[in-house]
Amino acid sequence: MIQILVILILGLGIPGGLLLWDLSCWKWIELGAEAWLASIVIKAVLGIAISAFSHRFLSTERSMACLWGSWSALCELGVSIYVLKTQIQPRLQDAIGFGVGAGALETLLLGVIHFYGILRKTSENKPNTSQDFFVIWGMVFERVSYLGGYVGARGLVWLSLQYWFFIPTLLVAFLSFGSIDGISSYAQVKGWNWSDPTICRKFYGFHISVVLIQILIFALSCGALYFLGKI
Repeated sequence: MIQILVILILGLGIPGGLLLWDLSCWKWIELGAEAWLASIVIKAVLGIAISAFSHRFLSTERSMACLWGSWSALCELGVSIYVLKTQIQPRLQDAIGFGVGAGALETLLLGVIHFYGILRKTSENKPNTSQDFFVIWGMVFERVSYLGGYVGARGLVWLSLQYWFFIPTLLVAFLSFGSIDGISSYAQVKGWNWSDPTICRKFYGFHISVVLIQILIFALSCGALYFLGKI
């Protein structure tokens, strides 16, 4: 249950911290949450056709996962591009708030879903007996990774819209976001056992590594802009 509390703190505390220390504003946090929600609706509705196509024309689970990861990245980052392009001169702190809003809403919603799942397992007398750290805290690792990835990917999208020489960051955002969602889709299709410590370590290790690369590129690019007096 402590893991659920940590997830709720992440979902509420990080946006609250941005507002408290005036690092972003509510408008952009709200825009990020709304954009994420819109992309999920688009992804789900049109994803029916994508799923039908993959089952009809693709023969392996890996190719299906690659397609779904690409589709997921296209939906979420495509909506992000639209929102950032239609707003007047979004700043760095606006892009960060935008990413945090998207990640926080997903974190809160999935936190509630996980909480319901724990209650159901408890009522069915199916507790998780694993003592492995990565298994016990896997849900928290996943949420931290996704929240950081949402900020990193949307930050890279913002960079690509500011200056032409940062256009390659859009490709980085797409590939990294698509790889994370693709491997998650593959894990679901293959029915990976999340009580297996080895699987958890490899899966979350991959997640966190990709997100760290996103954030590092975003931070270094912003540092270069700051050095040049652009932000």
